[in-house]
Amino acid sequence: FLIKSESGISSGIRRIEALSGESAIEYLLEKSNKLDRILNEVKGDPIVKIKSLKEEVSQLEKKLTILNRKEVSNLKQEFLSATKQYGNIRVITKIVDLESAYIKDLVFQIKENNSSIVILLISVKNDKVQMHLGVSDDSISIVDAGKWVKELSHYIKGGGGGQPSYASSGGKDPEGVNDLLDKFYKKIEKCAS
Repeated sequence: FLIKSESGISSGIRRIEALSGESAIEYLLEKSNKLDRILNEVKGDPIVKIKSLKEEVSQLEKKLTILNRKEVSNLKQEFLSATKQYGNIRVITKIVDLESAYIKDLVFQIKENNSSIVILLISVKNDKVQMHLGVSDDSISIVDAGKWVKELSHYIKGGGGGQPSYASSGGKDPEGVNDLLDKFYKKIEKCAS
C-alpha cells in the first residue's frame, strides 16, 4: 500500500490518493526509472547540481528582466519620434514583440508622460493576439479606451475591456489585426475631424 498524495479538501477533511498491490509496484518502478534517467544526466551530486541550475535560472531571469526594461525604454523613444498627428491628438500604433506585462508598462510610460496622445500596441505570438490601448488623461473625452477595445476586440475574436484611459484585450485570430487597425484609424480620423 502506497500513499501517492494527500491534500485538504475542506475544513477538517483530507483526501488521500493511494495505490496498492501491483499498481503500487509499477508506480515505484516507474519512479525509480525516472530517477535513474535523471542521475545519468547529472554529473556529480544531483542535489548540488539542481540547486546550481535553479540559481543559474534565477540569475538569467534577472538579466532578462533588465534587458526587457532597457528595450522598453528604447522603444518608448522610438515610438514617440514616430507619432502621427490627427487633429489635436498624436497617435502611436505598433505591432511589438514583447510580453504582455512589458507592453502594458510601455503604454503607461508613454501616456503618463505625454499629453494629447493615444497608443495602440499589438503583439501576436503563437496564434494569440494581445491589444493594449492607452489614452492620456486629457484625451479620454475623445477616445475612451475601454469602449474602443470592446468594439475592436471582435476583429481578433477576443474580449477585453478596461478604463477610459487604458484597456486591453486578448484574441485568437491574428488574421484580424489588419481589419482592427483599419477600423482604429477610421475611428481616429472621425474623432479628429
